[in-house]
Amino acid sequence: MKTMRHLLAAIIVVLIFSCQDDRIKLPPVMASPSIVILRSDYLEQYVDLFASTSGTIHWQVIYKPEWVDVNHMSGVVNAGPIVIKADITGLLPQTLEDNVVFKTTTGDLTIPVKVTITTSTAFKISPSPMVVNFDESTMKFTISNVSTESATWQITPSAAYVAVTPSYGSLNAGETSTLTLDVDRSTLEAKTYSAVLDLRLDGYLASETTVTINN
Repeated sequence: MKTMRHLLAAIIVVLIFSCQDDRIKLPPVMASPSIVILRSDYLEQYVDLFASTSGTIHWQVIYKPEWVDVNHMSGVVNAGPIVIKADITGLLPQTLEDNVVFKTTTGDLTIPVKVTITTSTAFKISPSPMVVNFDESTMKFTISNVSTESATWQITPSAAYVAVTPSYGSLNAGETSTLTLDVDRSTLEAKTYSAVLDLRLDGYLASETTVTINN
């Protein structure tokens, strides 16, 4: 009887191991590149999800931050690259870091994502570009904060004959301020001039607005 119990126990162990999920035999999923680093002038990265197997391994995105887009939210490995992209619309200049997490047949895969925002659309200048006609030396324009955060701003003209008043300040989310552009024509010749207004947000150069002056 004791021998019979040992035999039955051995049979049960063999059956348990033979019925285990085949997934444990599959290799882990890897990513290339394993880290995604983006910036304002390079906002997307192709990423390959691969594994050393001829079997089918499925994956699904289970977490990503709001500022990251993935062109496919699920799929299979070894099926071509996916695209991880940063959506910086309305975001202030800054560096953001987070992860995209994939659930795969063989376990979770985490890809760190970092984006450095230098060029920003968080503030809008209107009109842009600007044109100052022959009979004008002063014009009004607006600066608006279209982001969800407050920020300090500063505008610096590239030419000495152009001035902006006020040239710096701060705006809360959704606020707009009216500024004055003045042109000193006393030293200008009879031709068309071009200047640039550099907009800095919290010290970072965010955008450039061209000013054409007809003299």
